[in-house]
Amino acid sequence: MSDHQNIKLEMSKVLKVFIGRVMWMKSVYYIYQALYEQKEDRNLLEEIALSFFSDLNKILKEYLTLEFCKITDPPQSLGGKNSNVTVDYFVEKLKDTGICDNSELKKYQEELKNFTEQLKEARHKRIAHLDYEMNVERGNESLGAFEEGLEKIFLKNLWDFCNKTFGISFYIIN
Repeated sequence: MSDHQNIKLEMSKVLKVFIGRVMWMKSVYYIYQALYEQKEDRNLLEEIALSFFSDLNKILKEYLTLEFCKITDPPQSLGGKNSNVTVDYFVEKLKDTGICDNSELKKYQEELKNFTEQLKEARHKRIAHLDYEMNVERGNESLGAFEEGLEKIFLKNLWDFCNKTFGISFYIIN
């Protein structure tokens, strides 16, 4: 099998996993949005089962924070032993093929990372790890806050990245 055929096969497999993950992330976000961003619905939910929906709110926020950050992780794990299926993975792989100018992908990459930079401390200190200082000494301090609506822009940019990557990969595959 030629190098070009190997690239085609790898890109189609990895892209399927990546887009599936993005679609799952968007589904979870839509659930969160439906449950918690409509004030009337939120009041009704709180009246019905305050602790359940309060806990679910926290679970969804933490999960989305983790997923948003994971999708923009480096293409290699620390130490370089394992590859990660991330935005960076596709930017690097498509650059390596030499088949396309990935400047548009790099623009999306930068915008996506700008958003997740605001979430990283929450991910690293509260969600993925129980950092002593942040959870014991500074436990009431808010982490991962961002301007309202930026998550919608993030998801739109991520979906546009998927569409652009699919278009380039489709070109490579055919």
